[in-house]
This record gives sequence, C-alpha cells and structure tokens, in this order.
Amino acid sequence: MPRKVVSGPDYDDEYDDDYDEDYDDYGETGHSDDIQHPTKEEKGHVDSGKSTLSGRLLHLLGRISKKDMHKNEKEAKEKGKGSFAYAWAMDESSEERERGVTMTVAVAYLETKKYRVVLLDSPGHKDFVPNMISGATQADAAILVVDACTGSFEAGMDGEGGKSVGQTKEHAQLIRSFGVEQLIVVVNKMDAIGYSKERFEFIKLPSRDVSKPLILPICDVIKSQSTGQLAAFGKLETGAIRIGSKVLISPCGEVATVKSIERDSNSCDIARAGDNVAVTTDHRSL
Repeated sequence: MPRKVVSGPDYDDEYDDDYDEDYDDYGETGHSDDIQHPTKEEKGHVDSGKSTLSGRLLHLLGRISKKDMHKNEKEAKEKGKGSFAYAWAMDESSEERERGVTMTVAVAYLETKKYRVVLLDSPGHKDFVPNMISGATQADAAILVVDACTGSFEAGMDGEGGKSVGQTKEHAQLIRSFGVEQLIVVVNKMDAIGYSKERFEFIKLPSRDVSKPLILPICDVIKSQSTGQLAAFGKLETGAIRIGSKVLISPCGEVATVKSIERDSNSCDIARAGDNVAVTTDHRSL
C-alpha cells in the first residue's frame, strides 16, 4: 500500500531521553499494558478537508513543530494555496501539493493518557480508492469528513447529478464492509455557509425519497425472528417495500415476492427509505 509516515516535532535529545525512560518502564514493547492502540482512518469526498483537519489536530496536540508549520504556511502562500498549510502537514509529496489532493495514505501518531492513536489520512479522490481501501483494512474506527458547502455534500452522497454513488457514501459503505463499526461524522466547512443550523440539520438528517425505485443493499443474511427463515438484512436507501411486493434481485436478475418484513426486530407490513429491515422472499437463495 502506498503510504507515508508524517514526521512529528524535531526529535531532540530531550525527547529521546523521555522515550528511553518510557521504554524502561514499559518493557521490551515500549508500551504500558494499560495503554490501548486504536487505529483511526479519516475518509470522505475529495476536498472535504480531511488532510486540513488532520494537520490542525496534530498542530493543536503539539505534534507539528512551529518551524515546520511556519515553513508550510510560507510555501503554501508562495504557491497561492495559503489555505493548504495544515493539509501539507499530511500531504508532503510535491505531486500531492501541486495537484491539491491526497494520493497515498499518510500515517501520523497521537498520544493521550489512555491511547496511542495511529491516524491514517486516506485519499478522497475516486482515482485513489484502492489506497483508501488499503487504509480501511487497518482501521479500528473511522472519521467520515463531510463538506457542508452547498453542492459539495450532495456530490459526495449522490455523485454527479445523482448518476453515481458519491465518494462520501461509497467510503461509508466500504468501511462498514471491512467491519469498522465505530464511525465519527465530522461536518466540515460550516464557516463557508455561515454556520447555518438549517443546513446542518439537513446534512444530519437528509431527506429520503420514497417515490424513487426501491434500493435495498443487502449487508447481511440473518434468521428472521418471526418466521425462522433466512432473511436479507439491510437499510432501505430509496423507495418503499410492502408484503407482496415484487422485487428485482441483483446481480442474478431474478424477480421475487416479499413474504415478510421486520423493522427493528418487529414484524410490519410496509417499510420506507431510511428503515433497517430484514426481508424474506420466495426466492430460493433468500
């Protein structure tokens, strides 16, 4: 996996002495048994501000020296990209800085009293999804960064004009498929929209169109509590479903009839976009 390790502050002799002391106290591993070591990956649509957020966090925690921060600010201004100063703490290659996008997975380290955190800053551009996936396979938790700007959030969810899945939604689906269950959603760039509460609420609770064709991605196959049969489990993205509905199963392309629906473990006759459901059909595989 293409990746780069982000350097921290200048490691002078004093820092080395501190590390040696920790090493002696903690044994051969250099870590206390009480310290946990989670790995967190930042994901989101291109230009949502992942690298800037990472760089700012590192700066606030003292992981970036004043010298390096000043250098990034100066070089960013010289190239007409003054707002990229924090991002350049993560995007260190000349090509990334020239293009203004993260291309590989940057690795940085944070420490608290309880945790030693490995922070992975993954690419958001669709050309570098394989690198993002490589980072997802190593993550214990994820931070999904959402761009609040009008048009940017929509592009991240629905792609170009709703013709494809946006990178925000795709990243969320991918990290879930790799078993990452802990997800923090960061709504970024609120200053660009005047900290609009209405916009924030819209992003937090996006409307779902029940009039659109049914889309139910199957994320698991479970045993139905009401029928005891195998049921397809997932979240209704669009449309609605009721007992007796005819549904098209992909990728086999076969049609099946809905026999039962469970919403939040309770039997029901109908479910709509946004509901988590377990569905049984007359299809032989479900």
